[in-house]
Amino acid sequence: MKGLAFSEVKKGLFRLSFESLPLWTGLKQKSGNYISFPFQIESKVDYPIYQSNEEAILEKILKSYESDDYSYITQPPGSNEWSNTLGLRNFNFIEEVMGINKVKSILEIGAGSTWLAEKIFEQFSPKFYCIVDPSLDIKDKKIEIVKDFYPTNVLNDKQFDLILGFNVLEHVKDPVGFLKNIYSNLSNEGMVILTFPNCTDQFAKGDLNVLIHEHMTYFTEKGMLWLIREVGFEIYSMSTKNDLFKLSLKKRKTTNTEFIFSLNEIKTLENTYLRYLSFFDYFRNLILQFTEQDKKIGFHGATHGLNSFLHLTGLGDCPSIRLYDGDKSKVGMFLPACRHAVLSTESESYVNNDLIVVSAMSFFPEIKKFALEHKNFNENQIIEFYGVN
Repeated sequence: MKGLAFSEVKKGLFRLSFESLPLWTGLKQKSGNYISFPFQIESKVDYPIYQSNEEAILEKILKSYESDDYSYITQPPGSNEWSNTLGLRNFNFIEEVMGINKVKSILEIGAGSTWLAEKIFEQFSPKFYCIVDPSLDIKDKKIEIVKDFYPTNVLNDKQFDLILGFNVLEHVKDPVGFLKNIYSNLSNEGMVILTFPNCTDQFAKGDLNVLIHEHMTYFTEKGMLWLIREVGFEIYSMSTKNDLFKLSLKKRKTTNTEFIFSLNEIKTLENTYLRYLSFFDYFRNLILQFTEQDKKIGFHGATHGLNSFLHLTGLGDCPSIRLYDGDKSKVGMFLPACRHAVLSTESESYVNNDLIVVSAMSFFPEIKKFALEHKNFNENQIIEFYGVN
């Protein structure tokens, strides 16, 4: 694959790099209008995998978070039906962790909206609720909104009984420092609830959805455990469904050295590189073969990973491919690197595809069940969008 490389840049420091990946700014009204940047992630001993692009590129990406029209990978709750579904899952997780306990003070980091806060007020009636978000510009009498990045000097001396960070940790350049600040802002008996991508299977399979410019740090299960223990937390509860860590954390009561272990993700990065080589080779040839045979491939999931693949291979205008998504807000829109508009999964054309490729890999079990039970495909007609052996 041209433009894809893996190398040791200096002793003990390894890099996986792409010459160019699209900067993800969401689906568009028309295709073809997007920019791309070089992309690279690195691995070294005793640190999670992290993005190592030039500082100027990273600053431009971070600056985009401050904009009122920032394009989320998934819109915050309150934006559409799908985002509300995800928001409700987060709320249910809070209920599961906290039970009927009353919470006096809550800090929510990177909320994107006040949707979750409103539901929490109904359930827990906190005396104080604070949201820290650089792009949120809403006035609410019940909620103190700090339009800034976390950590912020506004909260230097404050402590909270509950701190929430849904899909935030992957966006920060220094996750150790970030969590240490959360540790300082947490009361001694308080709880932290976090969600962030679980990249374990994505790296192992060669899922291109794992890579995106706005994610600064990439956590496998080993990397997550190392980080939690490094900062001084212990895991109260954990779930890992749909390539997502859902964690509740408390301050660790013991300093026992058995919690300390070395982290080495270098082999993970090398294996991912090899998977990507097979991934690009297999799916490029498959699409070209289907085009020659006048067959149709339905990609289920209008994802940034699929967009990156089409950008890197130049196959976005192939007549053999169709795009589908169950999120109604995406229907009729375009992936920037594809000339075919996104179709509804209820479109009559769905069943006429010769093959369904699940590009929304994190939801493969659900999508496979949908295609088997509701669209009458057979097992051999449904495959995942990742590198094959």
